[in-house]
Amino acid sequence: MHDRRQHERRRLWIPIKIEAQDGGKHAGVVHDVSDQGVLAVTDGQFEVGATVHVTFYMPPDGVLGRRVAGTVARSGVNTSDADAIWRHAIAIHFVEAIPEIEALAR
Repeated sequence: MHDRRQHERRRLWIPIKIEAQDGGKHAGVVHDVSDQGVLAVTDGQFEVGATVHVTFYMPPDGVLGRRVAGTVARSGVNTSDADAIWRHAIAIHFVEAIPEIEALAR
């Protein structure tokens, strides 16, 4: 299988909030991040191509981090946890690159 990622990804497990265009808000957990996007698991289902906003909550105290706009690039079932709270896996491509996101991931 060909890996379509063009930017270095960093493994990262932090909580996020994903806001849909219709105003729906869903919790999630980032699995990896780059300056161009994130791969996360979430309690919400999103359509490919949908515009979303992601808010990062950075440890250790969960203080509000950065809010970024993005587009859903992939969406599907989280096969490792399909019957639990994080039922969906989602890849989000940021509208604009966020170079400082890798610094947040360190």
